[in-house]
Amino acid sequence: MTATLARRDVSGHYAGPVSRLVALVGDITGSAFIFGLVGLIALYLVNVVTPAEVTSSSGSWVHLIVLAGWELLWFWLPVAWFGRTPAMAVVGLAVVRRDGSDVLSGAALARALVLPLSMMFAIAAAIGLFIGRERRALHDVISDTVVVYDWGSRQAEQPITIRDRFAARVRHSDAGNRSRDDHARERGRDPEGDATAWP
Repeated sequence: MTATLARRDVSGHYAGPVSRLVALVGDITGSAFIFGLVGLIALYLVNVVTPAEVTSSSGSWVHLIVLAGWELLWFWLPVAWFGRTPAMAVVGLAVVRRDGSDVLSGAALARALVLPLSMMFAIAAAIGLFIGRERRALHDVISDTVVVYDWGSRQAEQPITIRDRFAARVRHSDAGNRSRDDHARERGRDPEGDATAWP
C-alpha cells in the first residue's frame, strides 16, 4: 500500500533518528577531512622551513589530543554561536533548549563533551530517539536540549495518517455545511428547514 504524501511545515518538530544520524556522519566526515587537510599542509610547511623531517606518524599521542580538541571545538562552538553544527545546517536541524530558547555556551559544551559517550554506548544512548516524545539522546538529556527541524518557510512531504485524513474529512464536511447555510441565508430560508423563513 502506497502512503499518501502531503507537503507541510516541519520546522519546530522534533528531529528523527535518521536525519540526526545523517548530520552526525556528515559532521564527523567533514571535521576529519578538514583536520587531515590542515595537518598535511602543516607538515609540508614544517618540512620546508625546518631541516628535520616530520611525518604524520611522529607524536601520535599529540595528534590524538589535537584531534580530540578539534572535534570538541567543532561540536561545541557552532552550536553555541549558531545553534547547529555545519552538517546540521545542511540537513536543516537546530539545537535548542527544551523551552525553545537558544542554547547557552555551557549547555553546548556539556553536549559536546557527552557526545562521545553517546557514540560509545550508541544503543543505550539512542533509546530516547526512538521511544521518547522529544527524540532525545543521552547528550541531549545531559545538556537539557532537543534537536528540531529548522527549514524556515520550506515544506516537506510527509505521509498522511488516518487521523490526518479524518480531520481533513471533518473540515471538508464543516466547510460544506457552512456553505449550504450561507446559501440558505442568502435565499432568506432557515438552513435547518426550508419551510421556515428567516425573520
